Amino acid sequence: MIRLLSPLTLLLGLLAFGPVAYSSTKIIFKYSKGHNSWNNPGIYGNSEQIEYTQTNDNNFRLTRFFRVACSAGKNGRTFTKDTTEFSTKKHAMPNKHYVKNWLIQLNTHKENYNDAFVKPLLTKPDKKTIAYVAKSIDQELFFDKDFKKERKTITKKIQTFYRLDSFLIQTKPNIENSFVVTDVWHNLRIEVINNNDSTIYQSQFWDPFGQPISRYEHYKYRNEINIINLEANIFARAFLPKGSLTFKILDINNVKQEYIKWCLKKYF
Repeated sequence: MIRLLSPLTLLLGLLAFGPVAYSSTKIIFKYSKGHNSWNNPGIYGNSEQIEYTQTNDNNFRLTRFFRVACSAGKNGRTFTKDTTEFSTKKHAMPNKHYVKNWLIQLNTHKENYNDAFVKPLLTKPDKKTIAYVAKSIDQELFFDKDFKKERKTITKKIQTFYRLDSFLIQTKPNIENSFVVTDVWHNLRIEVINNNDSTIYQSQFWDPFGQPISRYEHYKYRNEINIINLEANIFARAFLPKGSLTFKILDINNVKQEYIKWCLKKYF
């Protein structure tokens, strides 16, 4: 469920972080996932770009939507980029209030990385998904017929999100520290353009929620501000194209696979 912010909340957000929400002329989402090709053949990276442009009546219209697949070719040395453009006409104009509220969330730190916020948003994992995750981590005893009772018990625990609170406490990122990953990437870059100025937001998906969100003003990457706010994911999904990779990666339910792994390793 999406909750629109009150006028007072919007005003406080604008006073605290500037007039970003009401004066942005363009918003660009750039999602990317891949790895160094190391001269191996085939696809080594995929990316997606979604652009919204503000109209004269302060609404936002989807003006471009495309994906790029990067390949090293069959021999691992013939590098190409294959671009697929998607029609923007079939997508309805997003509710401008959702867009503006989302921009406020991008600039607001909230203590919602917890089970009280997350659990109501999760769908119940089915047995097939749990078995798939168990297989992916070589949990052989999960499939052993002699452990049928234990398998039934852990499945019930997972489906009721047993100790989800502990899992989220252990995995919550520290906004004071950051780490660098080389040779692989999985990130979302959002550029909010206001005439000739821009604010950049970046999320790294080593955390299932893409938290924390890093903000850089005026293209100055040395001035980093980190926040945690899962509502930014929810508001973005309220207007992004539902078939997009960006829409899918911002789903709160993406945490379930990591939670299932954690639960199987700890309690089975």
